[in-house]
Amino acid sequence: FETVGSRQALIFDGSKQSVLLATNHRKVKIPKKTLSAEAWVRVDRPMAWGGLVGAIQDNGSYEHGWLLGFIESKFSLAVSGKEGSGKLTYLKAKSDFVVGRWYHVAGTYDGQTMRLYVNGKLESESKAEKGDIDYPPQAYYEIGAYHDKDEYFRLNGRILEVRVYSDVLTATEIAEHYKIDSGAFPAAPKTT
Repeated sequence: FETVGSRQALIFDGSKQSVLLATNHRKVKIPKKTLSAEAWVRVDRPMAWGGLVGAIQDNGSYEHGWLLGFIESKFSLAVSGKEGSGKLTYLKAKSDFVVGRWYHVAGTYDGQTMRLYVNGKLESESKAEKGDIDYPPQAYYEIGAYHDKDEYFRLNGRILEVRVYSDVLTATEIAEHYKIDSGAFPAAPKTT
């Protein structure tokens, strides 16, 4: 753990640590129709596929579930809806994140619209997915990893306060969640 203000952040080394909530998402309470997921995160090493929290299966054209994460240096939200595109739609933030800096990242899906927020601001949205979340028969429900049957990419960084809701947070609520804690995080380390 690492102390951040008065709280403890989980440290992920990129090779051994993640928090496996369930090996089968069907055995835990997980959003089925609508979704909000948020976390404070610090990414110390970008990667092609990074996960903060979710339950996903993405193998070629077989794409199901959802994931709040990152692609390379951009935060992302992926969702597959039962009446949508038939695959995962990936939203990406407009700007790259800074390695070693803390961010509040949130994603919502209301059955018609996906939205991705970074530091309380809307970054991207899509109406490509519709209906209930389209889960695979089995998916790992995990914090700090992009994990499906064929891939296991673990986060190198820190996560604090992951929250997953079965309802949709408003833009105002997400901005308030960011504002409440935004001053509690240290600045990014200086690069030489």
